[in-house]
Amino acid sequence: MKVGFIGLGNVGGKLAGSLLRNNFDLTVRDLDKNLTQSFKDLGAKVVNSAKELAEQVDLIITCLPSPKICAEVMEAEDGVINGLSENKIWLEMSTTDEAEIKRISKKIIEKKLNKVVLSSNQVLIWDTLQSIGKKNSIEGFGKLFKS
Repeated sequence: MKVGFIGLGNVGGKLAGSLLRNNFDLTVRDLDKNLTQSFKDLGAKVVNSAKELAEQVDLIITCLPSPKICAEVMEAEDGVINGLSENKIWLEMSTTDEAEIKRISKKIIEKKLNKVVLSSNQVLIWDTLQSIGKKNSIEGFGKLFKS
């Protein structure tokens, strides 16, 4: 499973670092070039836009500091939504609220790309993946959450 991580700040940097230490195929994006360079030095791939990241990975994790920034990263011309295609998974771990996740999720669903949009609630993730029969994704998430 190819994992993309957007937002390498205080929380995101630690989470993405854990994925890298556990040998996940990791691609990262952050505005701070020093942060992305340190991940590159440790073996992660670095991309220039959220769209590019979404095009290259199976699972997109966003861990951003505000609803406004999350909306910008997801909805910009070079944002995640424009890089999505079938069978991609978005895992939202940003500092945001339920209404904002639902609003962005609706935009993804409206594109009719057969997306799975998830919150950071592990039970919801597990139940959703089981219900759509994504055996490989379920096994990948099991490994992800043990990391």
